[in-house]
Amino acid sequence: MSVKFDRNYAGRSKVQSKQNKKLALLIPYTLRESNYHPDAILEIGGADGELAYIIQKRIPGTTVYNLDISEDLIKIAREKYPEVKHICADFFKVTPEELGREKFQVIYSSNTFHWFPLTGKKNNWKTAMQKVYSLLESGGFFFLHQGEAWSYFPLYELANTLYEKKYK
Repeated sequence: MSVKFDRNYAGRSKVQSKQNKKLALLIPYTLRESNYHPDAILEIGGADGELAYIIQKRIPGTTVYNLDISEDLIKIAREKYPEVKHICADFFKVTPEELGREKFQVIYSSNTFHWFPLTGKKNNWKTAMQKVYSLLESGGFFFLHQGEAWSYFPLYELANTLYEKKYK
């Protein structure tokens, strides 16, 4: 399954671009302050690959994998940013073999999780978090940025549930 997007979809989103610039600063800063040096980072829903490219440049010695379901956007990403590993696949179905590795030290997603309820399953946020956990190395980092106002509350509930299970 591939999702169709206009060739200029990512470039037209001014809010998303502004938010991605903040995330491109936050992730390297957090890793540097934590003295954490990942060799592999996975972006979920990376579209045209721009954020993956910026993060890879800001964290020397790491490889960023840009995963997106849209063949059109991955094609653009491969043209614009050949230094990044671009993978066209459904996040819910992608296998470690398709990704080229079992685990990642860092996984992040920006403005993607609001699409998941539209893929047909009632609990796709929970399923997505389980998938993230299955791909994340023990002690690794997961960064989630989500800008859609209606999606904050369910994601907050999920984060709270995960926190309680881990620490209470």
